[in-house]
Amino acid sequence: QKGTTNGTITDANGEYTITLPDQNSVLVFSFVGYITQEVAVGGRNVIDVSLVQDIIGLDELIVIGYGYQKKSDLTGSVASVKGEEIQNLSANSINQLLQGRVSGVFVAQSEGKPGDGADIIIRGAGSINGVAPLYIIDGIRGPSDNALNVRDIESIEILKDASAAAIYGAEAAHGVVLITTKKGKQGKAVVNFNASYGNRKPIGLPDMLQTKDYITKKREAWLNDDPGRVIDPSFVPTNPAWPNTDWKDIMFGGKGAEQNYDFSVSGGSEKMTYYISSNYKREDGIMVDNWFERYAGRVNTEFKVSDKVRVGEKLMVSKRKINPNDDDGRDLLKIFRAVPTMEVYDPTNPYGGWGKTPIYFQGGNPLGFALQRHQITNIFGVNGSAYVEIEPFANLKVRGTVGFDLGSNDYNRFEEAYDYGAIANPTARLMKDFRNFETYTGVLTVSYDKRFGKHDLGLLAGYEALKGDDRGFFASRSGFPPLSGVESFDLGISSDFQVSGGPGYNRILSQFGRLNYSYAGKYLLQANIRRDGNHKFGPENKWGIFPSFSAGWKLSEEDFLSGVAAISNLKLRASYGTLGSDAAIPPYLYSTTYTSRKIHYFYTQNGSDRDGGYSAYNMPNNAIKWESMQMTNLGIDFGLFQNKLSGSVEYYIKNTKDMIFNVEVPLASGIGVINDNPGSIPTNIGEMRNSGWDFGLLYQNRFGGLSLNIGANASFNTNEITKLYKENSVLNDGGAEYMDGSICRTEVGQPMGYFYGYIVEGIFQTQVEVDAANALGAAGPYQEAATAPGDFKYKDIASFDANGKRIMQPDGKIDEADKTFIGNPWPKMIYGLNLNAEYKGIDMTLFFQGVSGVDIYHATKCAERGFKGDWNSTTDIFDAWSADKPTQHPRLTANDPNGNLRKHSSYFVEDGSYLKLRTLQIGYTLPSSVTSRLFVSKLRIYFNAQNLFTLTKYTGMDPELGGGVRTRGIEGMDLYPKTRLMSFGVDVTF
Repeated sequence: QKGTTNGTITDANGEYTITLPDQNSVLVFSFVGYITQEVAVGGRNVIDVSLVQDIIGLDELIVIGYGYQKKSDLTGSVASVKGEEIQNLSANSINQLLQGRVSGVFVAQSEGKPGDGADIIIRGAGSINGVAPLYIIDGIRGPSDNALNVRDIESIEILKDASAAAIYGAEAAHGVVLITTKKGKQGKAVVNFNASYGNRKPIGLPDMLQTKDYITKKREAWLNDDPGRVIDPSFVPTNPAWPNTDWKDIMFGGKGAEQNYDFSVSGGSEKMTYYISSNYKREDGIMVDNWFERYAGRVNTEFKVSDKVRVGEKLMVSKRKINPNDDDGRDLLKIFRAVPTMEVYDPTNPYGGWGKTPIYFQGGNPLGFALQRHQITNIFGVNGSAYVEIEPFANLKVRGTVGFDLGSNDYNRFEEAYDYGAIANPTARLMKDFRNFETYTGVLTVSYDKRFGKHDLGLLAGYEALKGDDRGFFASRSGFPPLSGVESFDLGISSDFQVSGGPGYNRILSQFGRLNYSYAGKYLLQANIRRDGNHKFGPENKWGIFPSFSAGWKLSEEDFLSGVAAISNLKLRASYGTLGSDAAIPPYLYSTTYTSRKIHYFYTQNGSDRDGGYSAYNMPNNAIKWESMQMTNLGIDFGLFQNKLSGSVEYYIKNTKDMIFNVEVPLASGIGVINDNPGSIPTNIGEMRNSGWDFGLLYQNRFGGLSLNIGANASFNTNEITKLYKENSVLNDGGAEYMDGSICRTEVGQPMGYFYGYIVEGIFQTQVEVDAANALGAAGPYQEAATAPGDFKYKDIASFDANGKRIMQPDGKIDEADKTFIGNPWPKMIYGLNLNAEYKGIDMTLFFQGVSGVDIYHATKCAERGFKGDWNSTTDIFDAWSADKPTQHPRLTANDPNGNLRKHSSYFVEDGSYLKLRTLQIGYTLPSSVTSRLFVSKLRIYFNAQNLFTLTKYTGMDPELGGGVRTRGIEGMDLYPKTRLMSFGVDVTF
């Protein structure tokens, strides 16, 4: 009822009832995507209304930097995701919510650990330092992690180009993500409760060898290396004394229960609105003794003090507890670094105790480690803002906002003493890592919007100041009594007490402005500028200026297209601008700092002299300046058939300059070697280019009672390093457990962090082939002295000349010169497909996401295809090469004399393309004839499934991998398995 809080909602068939105190009342009918209608009652008892579908999205207000803009007037690249699209997803970060839903946004979740988030890269990696985008929550910098409750989100906007993001200047080089939370609406109180419960199961864990196969294959590997080796007579597969322990099931056989509960109340009057919510979420991991728990609450209010004054606040409070039980990040290693011949518990000890290490094994007891290593992380956060907005004159608004982000992270770890036989530690250890932080932001903006005939003018000017401080310390001590739950360092009796820590701070001052102009609603111009000052830089480069310009032309508003009924909307747009980044830069680079760490400050012949004291930690660099990015964007937006079919096509070029990297300095500089690492100086050393295409398509229509929504997007990106600090310079990064050297390389002319190693030509089938290869070189074997049939044959492609320069001329010998490009961890295409349908109360969502043209370095093959030391292995070793069964996989050995599973090569590079069914959700909304008897307005029950299946050629655990920017796409022993979720939920509105 217009002008009151009296209202109702229809059921799935569009039927409704409402009691009115006045026959002359006016009813307001509204629905998302349709034009709102007002109808006078006029004494009638039955009023039927058919809403007219709106021109989808064109008059929708989109959140932009420090304001709003009609979607039809956008000249920059801005993508939007609405809260109703994501509110029932199980996600731990903003990044996960965006995966596959927006073109140009690449999101990858490397692990399935409870509480973990995901990597996000917008339009290609913009720096060798891999900085994340800027996150703005309700106008203030905020967390992007698992603190935010998904159901509190009203919308998410992603600013992808310089025109849209330049208003944020020096922090916008890698994109900006704007999160707007819900607020109350005028009307009666609406109470909502949503609950879901489900279970997770691991995906892709390898099949480990059981005892008989383990012993059989272990003996075979030993005898392949040394036919005369003497093996303990008890170590035979027929010995019934050996247990058959399934460590995979023990360590990763948890129920993976997940539960989530949300409660909210919203409403308001003409003078005030409110939105209040609370949330509890818990995820129990599939790994033993591993979980995540969150309590969160939010209060958003707004008050209309007068026609000219509004005030409001938004406050979020969260408390999270995490038991990572991560074994220092080596989660998958747990099932390899354990053998089936080891008991879980000691069968010889009547009082209990952990199983002891058997012969031929020197590791520990994984379950014992997990349960005797007590880890808890307590994270507390408060994020919020308050504002006052004054409209002293028509069209002029002054808005002042103060915001804050406060929190603490408290990690506690107590390791009990243990004895697993071959490995033991008689003393317990306590560790604590604590850090608290506080960031305060003040923003003052003045805006003016006015129409003069056919001219629309919008002006914005603003000032922003940020003050951030953090303090932390780390402490460790051993020598504790054999008790669990020790929290006091005073109980330790050891003298190896370690303490470190200190403060940090951040200061930024900014001025910014924006000009919007349009003529006749079809010719659009926008200009943005921001000036940022940061304490990290010296006087010469303390301030940076970041401008952008954009223009648009609405062709669909021109007379020459007025007769084309099929075209509802057609707009061309172009933009150019400069963005900046300072996040990769530590403070004080322009002045000398000192450290008290252990330093190699002089060398003798053996180079081992080492002492403590104070020394210069860095060389001052007054010339250090902002990383900068110049971006060009061209786009077409279109809508057909009354915008039932709409979409966009964009092409962009993103050039990054002055990338910052620590360049090594000679010992003569006085910096020396710190903790065995060469001294270095941060320097602006490199340039990079990203270019690509973004495509988006949306179809929305209604056929009688069937509502249909289909969205698709695809993006193509090419990344190339165009300059590094000196000729032929390279950056080597990334490694894997028990493999030699670096996997990834960054150099001019190549994509960042490409895979680097030997090309495998095939496998030596006979000793004759090995001898023929050894005869190619002037001296020495072709590969290794012990190379034999069943070993890889690497391709000879280059050599070193007399001056040590690499030349593309084979020399009959495999060495460092023969390493080359073997794979690209950056996908050629990323895409998503979203299908939504609703019919008479039944709704269904199918969401697919995928990547194409990407390589993965399957480093865990080194353990899956052979025995690494005393580890267990997988059933994949049954495919190992043998003379009577030649295969493409190397022979089974214990010592790997040819380095088949140690050396980086094309054998480990696989096609990582995949298509995933990310989400399947089926729901049913009960009709009002039922809910009215239950005294509720709406009742929906639903089933939700995530990660139902993956189509891929990849043979590892899961082809979806992140890993930063210079070390991307490596499947290693540090991964926690992905999971498949099945859950049920209920959503009730009162």
